[in-house]
Formats: sequence, structure tokens, C-alpha cells
Amino acid sequence: MMKTTVLKLDSTTAFERSVDTAAGALASGAVIGLVTDTVYGLVANSDDDEAMRRLVALKRRPSEKPFALLIARTDEMSRFGARLTEKAD
Repeated sequence: MMKTTVLKLDSTTAFERSVDTAAGALASGAVIGLVTDTVYGLVANSDDDEAMRRLVALKRRPSEKPFALLIARTDEMSRFGARLTEKAD
């Protein structure tokens, strides 16, 4: 059974604690839900095969259908076989 935890973002301290909690959950293989200004999303660590299998199952998504990959810095792109075009760089 999955455990649901709602993280409060009502202060700077609470925000930082929530980010640490979410990062720890992802590092341990959890699938987490995020709310942004535009979407609700399910998130998993792309380096964790089991977490990605759970994400596919939760979304009831064909395993061959790709996910969006969010990275913090453009220099991380090469790790996933991608690069910016000269114009975009």
C-alpha cells in the first residue's frame, strides 16, 4: 500500500524541508506527485528502473511511450544522449 504525505510550502523553512523530503523519496525509489503552476505531475528518478516501472504502471501508460525528462542544467543533456543545437546554445 502506498503512503501519501502532503508537504506544506507555507514558509521558506517548510519549502526547504519539503524539497529535502521529496528528494529523499525520489532517491529511495518513490514515485511522487508534484503540483506546479501549470500541471500536476507524477515524478520518478529516471536512473531507478523499478521506480520507472511503477511510474509506467501508475500512469497506465504503454512502456514504449516516452516521458518528458526534466533536468536542472543544460550540461546534463549529454548524459541522456541529447545536445543543444548551435543556435539554441
